[in-house]
Amino acid sequence: MTPEERSAHFNKSNATKYIGKDPGFMKQFIGLMQLELNKSILKLEEAIESGNLKQLKETGHRLKGASLTASMTILSNLALKFSEMNSFNKDYSIQCLSDLKKEAELVIMLLNQEDLI
Repeated sequence: MTPEERSAHFNKSNATKYIGKDPGFMKQFIGLMQLELNKSILKLEEAIESGNLKQLKETGHRLKGASLTASMTILSNLALKFSEMNSFNKDYSIQCLSDLKKEAELVIMLLNQEDLI
């Protein structure tokens, strides 16, 4: 993956503007983002299963904000799809969640790489 491709998933340079360059805090940040991603995915799965549009929108909005602050542009755009839903469509929601999960796995892998810490 080129540096340009990597920064579309996680832009360390932009993130350090918000969170600083302290390695200890970067590790805390990584842990918090992993926790937030996992928690959001679970909430999205629950919302899809129950057809809860309000929960989809709220969880998507929260994840969009967290990922945008963390300079995770692609993840933020995927979360935006949930926050902008006007009606519930289970198939579309499942596809969006699948895309979001793939991106979340990639972002977590990038965050855990030694050169980012």
